[in-house]
Amino acid sequence: GGAGFISSGTGALNIGQDAQMDFDNAAASNRTLSLGGTTDIAVENIFNPIKFDPAEINNLFTKLVKQDVNKWIVKGAGAGFVDNASTELNVEGGELDFTTGALGSSVHAAHINVGTATLGWYAGNTEDLSGRIYLNNTAAAAFNIPSGTVTLLNSFNGTNGGLATTASLTKYGTGTLELGAANNFSGGLTVSTGTVKASFAGSVGSGAVSVSNNATLVVNALLANKINVTLGGTLAGNGLGTNTDDGVTIEDGGILSPNGDTLGTLSFSKLTLNGGSKVKWQLQNAADTAVAGVGYDTLVVTTLNLSNAISTKKKIIVEVTSAGPASGFVKTKLNKFEFANITIDLANGFNVTNLFSIDASQFEIDNNLTNDHLVWSMQYAADRDMMYVTTMIPEPSTYGLGLGALALAAVAIRRRKQKKSVA
Repeated sequence: GGAGFISSGTGALNIGQDAQMDFDNAAASNRTLSLGGTTDIAVENIFNPIKFDPAEINNLFTKLVKQDVNKWIVKGAGAGFVDNASTELNVEGGELDFTTGALGSSVHAAHINVGTATLGWYAGNTEDLSGRIYLNNTAAAAFNIPSGTVTLLNSFNGTNGGLATTASLTKYGTGTLELGAANNFSGGLTVSTGTVKASFAGSVGSGAVSVSNNATLVVNALLANKINVTLGGTLAGNGLGTNTDDGVTIEDGGILSPNGDTLGTLSFSKLTLNGGSKVKWQLQNAADTAVAGVGYDTLVVTTLNLSNAISTKKKIIVEVTSAGPASGFVKTKLNKFEFANITIDLANGFNVTNLFSIDASQFEIDNNLTNDHLVWSMQYAADRDMMYVTTMIPEPSTYGLGLGALALAAVAIRRRKQKKSVA
């Protein structure tokens, strides 16, 4: 009937695995399980009854409603729901977490409607419910993935991108959410913690994307979103990047990492590097045969905006890394790497290299060479639309001469012509 369990205390309510539930023999046409409460979101209330009267197995819950501001965890295979497409699952408030199979078989297309609330994959659960998830219009929905990788291969709100919704989505938890289909939500995506992998064009919807804290957005498909990376956030990805006129902005404390921990190329229509931003640039091979994007990371940028770094007089940090000792370095030889193929507009006579600071403290080289006297510099060749990182390891006796040669090379290549383009 309409009876329920009410906890009068402040602790968790646990309807545990030893709970025996016996339903009325009447056929269930609208038997609803409502989970709610006002306890703090950190309190884990559990619904996990696995014992049902066999005679009533077809008269189970036909609807789940998660309401109010607290958190409930639904456990157990099926958790007492009639397992068919007519079952309704509505997450209206607070947070609803679930274990594998707890929300019914994925064979059935019972919708999971998420409003201004959080849907959580509990304790290592990586079940793909994407074909069943609907983001309610105007909702501020959230996914909590505490561990592992949840790959959603189908669109929200139906197939082929799904029905249009103005909902926004926030990703919580230290786990990874991989989006493998186009999604038609326009309220924007916030990557608050953990990682989001955009592995399909349009997978992060059409709104702006924000990456903050220690979160990471990995762009593995061509996106058309405005992307803003703030303090502690990281933007990584392979060669596809973005083609949006709104552009990508790496703010003070934000990190740009071409292809993440592996070597590659990352492309942008418009990239803004603010003062204090960081580019994690991996160099693994300095040999003459080393190719940009293969032996070392490289960027391809149609328009690079450095105006904030100029106005704030705060440098952009290029953090040079290597996955183990890098090879191909020879003493007294000048090495030249294509850091970025760019179009840039700066005031006449401005030295772009002054905007960058190289941090090679985490870099390793092989052949029994040391990093102590490795000389780094940044150069810009305007006539080639190219920015270079150069290195040299002088002999100890010619260390001063090596520095002088690098300085002369930088002067010679610095600005051979002035460019006029819209930053």
